[in-house]
Amino acid sequence: MFPRRALPGLAALPLALGSRRAGAQGAARPVQFWVANAPGGSVDLLARAIARHMERAGGSAIVSNRAGGAGVVMLNALKAAPPDGLTFGMGVNASMTFVPLTITPPPFGVADFAHVARMVRAELALCATAERGPADAAGLAAWVRARPGAQASVAVQDPQLGAAVRALGRHLGVTLEPVTVRGGAEGLTQLLGGHVDFATLAGIQAPLVREGRLRELVALGGAPLRATPAAPTLRQLGLELAIDTIFQVMAPRGTPEPAIAAMAAQIRAALEDAEIRALIAERLGLVPSFAGPAETTAAMAQEAVAQRALFEAFGR
Repeated sequence: MFPRRALPGLAALPLALGSRRAGAQGAARPVQFWVANAPGGSVDLLARAIARHMERAGGSAIVSNRAGGAGVVMLNALKAAPPDGLTFGMGVNASMTFVPLTITPPPFGVADFAHVARMVRAELALCATAERGPADAAGLAAWVRARPGAQASVAVQDPQLGAAVRALGRHLGVTLEPVTVRGGAEGLTQLLGGHVDFATLAGIQAPLVREGRLRELVALGGAPLRATPAAPTLRQLGLELAIDTIFQVMAPRGTPEPAIAAMAAQIRAALEDAEIRALIAERLGLVPSFAGPAETTAAMAQEAVAQRALFEAFGR
């Protein structure tokens, strides 16, 4: 259950976001959240928690899943949607900065959207089982060299992670071969079942790391891992690369600035709720990383440049 107390201004959210009156009763149209991921995933769970929080406070929000193409299906629909101040998307940053580069011609870029907010950051790590894998990053290269063909398989969720895995393998002088899976849950299942040697996981590994069943070998993002602070980042290994998976909210380009500002404020308020903070930290294993429209827009522009360089080197 989520608290019934209202957040300031939340009950008036549809009006603040520029909704138009519709229907015989003149009811305000609900906010639409289009989620780029399948039901039950981390982005979906967070979107639904925020929507329920809004509804408890008297607002109206509908969450629908438009999964497919590592975020491309939802973003294509959002790009074509009217900028009515009521339609928003939720997904991850790589869907806008890296994935489009794998399609000819790219279907969209970061400038095709209004960037509303960054919400949370996933602790992305290269993981192995304690039973079969190396003990730490220092033994990673030697472990792979002892494998047939001096190569190992790595479950990845999107092309960006595949490129990062190839870059890490080349840097270490071994071959790390990406195997694309449909999300972290499938990657974890493949790893635990022995179908792949490693997996890139983004928070879902936390309980098993605490139990000692999994090891986080390398932090793929720019910050150390909370559960395994000794695991080096890619930069600490000497590779000038950081893959930070960030959950974001975006809208069609041209969405009125007051609507964007209002939604960013409501998301920030929802993320401060104690129960949603607990969901983020305990169940999803994510790190709060809120940023508003201006900061998110600037970060996406910078990231687009860096991800193009990664794609040119390792994404083909």
